[in-house]
Amino acid sequence: MLILGVVGGIFFSSRRGPAIKVERSVVSDPIDYSTTGKIEMIPVKAEETGDSVVVSLDDVKKNKLVGFEYSKVTIPSGFGAARPFPLVAYIAPSGKLVTGVSLCEPCKSTLFYIDSADQTLTCKACGTKWNLETLEGISGGCPKYPPDEFQHEIKDGKIYIKASGIASWKPRI
Repeated sequence: MLILGVVGGIFFSSRRGPAIKVERSVVSDPIDYSTTGKIEMIPVKAEETGDSVVVSLDDVKKNKLVGFEYSKVTIPSGFGAARPFPLVAYIAPSGKLVTGVSLCEPCKSTLFYIDSADQTLTCKACGTKWNLETLEGISGGCPKYPPDEFQHEIKDGKIYIKASGIASWKPRI
């Protein structure tokens, strides 16, 4: 029984590979979200150029929380059909840019909002809450599955996320 547990632990812990440390870019002064009210995720159009998905930094600064898609990679919708890969970008309270997969993996929701009452990133479907700065789970049914972050680069007012990193992403469940 112990051997089965060890083998299962190795399989499930190794199927994703090592965690990647993401360096976040400072893009604004610190933000106090406790006075902003609820901030809905605003859909924006992404460009797909070369090996990158590109969105406007101004769109993120203006809206604080945006969602966009990468059409060349799909993920299961949870209802049998595949959908374009959902991405999210937001500005953390520190003023740093967070970019990642816009997916609450257990419930399959791709929509979030910033809850100013507790300064959390909140899943619009299940209500799971993650700390805006650390993405540490706080409450709800899916706190162990915060949005995985992707490394980004900022050039000429645009945010670039490598498509190869998106294509290699694997769900945790």
